[in-house]
Amino acid sequence: MWRDTIPARRPFLAILLLSTLLFGCFRAEQVAADPDVFNELDALYTAVTSQRTELLQASTARLKSLHESGKLTDTGFEEISALIRPAEQGRWKESTENLYRFMRAQRKH
Repeated sequence: MWRDTIPARRPFLAILLLSTLLFGCFRAEQVAADPDVFNELDALYTAVTSQRTELLQASTARLKSLHESGKLTDTGFEEISALIRPAEQGRWKESTENLYRFMRAQRKH
């Protein structure tokens, strides 16, 4: 009798498994636990939204320093660097949108 319900549940189980994998695998690296990193993300967002190259370069240098000091993980630094690249290439809007999504994905600790 219970075997009759298994085929009916397969689509539900497949959707559940797929959504778990997608949302679990594509979660942004959590980098904002350290106040210095959080403040620098905020400064980076200001640089990108204002489209100011000098602020972007200064923020990038500070993020590199935070990475070298161990406050920013390798994965976090790589993700943030990927968010910065479009701005460095003049694609400010793309960088702004991606950075906004990244910052929104940071959990409050």
